[in-house]
Amino acid sequence: MSVNNKIIKIINSAVIEINVSNLFNKEEQLAKLKGELVCIENEIKRSKDILNNQQFLAKAPPTKVEIEKQKLEKYQNQKKLINAKIKEL
Repeated sequence: MSVNNKIIKIINSAVIEINVSNLFNKEEQLAKLKGELVCIENEIKRSKDILNNQQFLAKAPPTKVEIEKQKLEKYQNQKKLINAKIKEL
């Protein structure tokens, strides 16, 4: 069970309570997430550029195009997750 930045676990008749707010540095975590966000945004731009390149679309095998579309979708999902984590902090 988690309450107000605490993890509470009842084992037999003992109650274990851990304050998790002090387990990590919020600023460091935020900086790390923002760095990951920049990398993901760069990958999204790269994938979009590839998928908007008419020469690539004309010459590439359909499987290669599909792989790039899947990568773009994966990056967009990762971006949503990172943004959600940032909002939680």
